Amino acid sequence: MPTTPIYGLRTPELADANNVPADMALLAQGTENALSSLSPSWSSYAVAWSQSDGTNLSIGNGTLEGRWMQVGRLVHASVSMGRGSTTNLGSAAWMWSMPVSARAWTMVTGVGWLARGGSEYPLTVRPVGPGRVAALIPSGRLSNNNPVGWAAGDSL
Repeated sequence: MPTTPIYGLRTPELADANNVPADMALLAQGTENALSSLSPSWSSYAVAWSQSDGTNLSIGNGTLEGRWMQVGRLVHASVSMGRGSTTNLGSAAWMWSMPVSARAWTMVTGVGWLARGGSEYPLTVRPVGPGRVAALIPSGRLSNNNPVGWAAGDSL
């Protein structure tokens, strides 16, 4: 049985045997499934923090949390990271995993802030590969010392 191109709702073909009640039941179930994603709730996910190269990257006693929801085909994700006294920031540009893989576009797909002491630094987020994003600032990609050196208690 063919399906509609956007939501994948099943539709009968002219050559199919007539069974209006069964066809209506399939359409109703498909519609209900499609509409159920319009009222999602946030879910937690385990974020993987990595870097483009280099070694010794670890969150230590810092915090790294991810939340996400999906509305139709649009995924909303939030990553929160706080540096602890034993967090090792590595030596290269950082990346974070997303809860689902997305197409690797070159456009900005999100925004955020790096908070250090009383200062805030704006950043943008874009995909860098299937299931990963990187944070960008005017001077390049966010890393252990770009735009500033991190201290315990700083957050993203």
